[in-house]
Amino acid sequence: MIRQISHSLFILIAIIFFALGSGSNASEPALIKKNNLKKVTVVITQFVSHDALNAVRDGAVNAIENCAKNEFDVSFEFSNASANALVARQIAQKHASHRPDVIVAISTLSAQSILSAVRGHTPIVFGAITDPEAAQIKGQKVTGVTDMPPFNDQINFVKQILPHVRTIAVLYNPSEDNSRAALLVLRGVFEKLSLNLLPVAVTKAAEINQAVAKISGQADAIFIANDNLIASSFESLVRSATNKNIPVFASDVMLVKRGALGMKGIDYYQTGQQVGMQVCQILNGTDPGDIPMAMPTNLKINLNEKTAHNLGIIFTQDLIQSADAIYK
Repeated sequence: MIRQISHSLFILIAIIFFALGSGSNASEPALIKKNNLKKVTVVITQFVSHDALNAVRDGAVNAIENCAKNEFDVSFEFSNASANALVARQIAQKHASHRPDVIVAISTLSAQSILSAVRGHTPIVFGAITDPEAAQIKGQKVTGVTDMPPFNDQINFVKQILPHVRTIAVLYNPSEDNSRAALLVLRGVFEKLSLNLLPVAVTKAAEINQAVAKISGQADAIFIANDNLIASSFESLVRSATNKNIPVFASDVMLVKRGALGMKGIDYYQTGQQVGMQVCQILNGTDPGDIPMAMPTNLKINLNEKTAHNLGIIFTQDLIQSADAIYK
């Protein structure tokens, strides 16, 4: 009887051991598949932090993670020059020496620094550059997504909110290629729409209050194109302009949340996703030179009711109903 129980117990243990062994073997293919993913490194570098550039970065990361998850084990490296051109060049040299698989350069100064440092050895995908041609961001291993705003639509949007507008001051940073390129395009748009453009150069954040004081009594509104310096100090501009009862508009719709009156513009997160998809094409073997530079594909309308109230401006119901986001 004891011998029979021992024999049965032995069989039961054998069955359990076999079952556990089978379960272990069943999980091995998934483990092998994970270990067989190709390891790649993607650098994402930007010149400064503000909502638009951060949205491009986040959109790119999201897209890369989604499209690469079954084929690549992606290691991300992030860097930020904190609006310092010297630091941007040092960062570029560091990344160039490590030879990553792809470098994503967000903003003109970051892309220029990276392009100079890698000397054609590493694929570059740029984002948030207004005029890559004017900024000399080009080459056989370069592609990306421009953020040239739809300026004609945007200035018409300003006229929709302010029907009696005649003169608009454009604050810009003459040391930024993207800012100068935007000003050049805006001159043609203003002329076409029979508006007066009042250009005001701002080379550092401390000059913003002086710039607003300078245009007080001359301009009906302020417009900011793609300018990283002013975007990083945007709240200061809005405070100064509101004290002078001057509405502020910005081509970057994300600045509406930070106090701009309103805008129709680019979805920067989606732009980042376009950048990320280009990165995945390169990881899968497509030559960057065979990937055409892309334009943003989606526009949004954002409004700021708190700013409108502070300025005594009332949005029409049609405008409110067409808005994608309203900040209060």
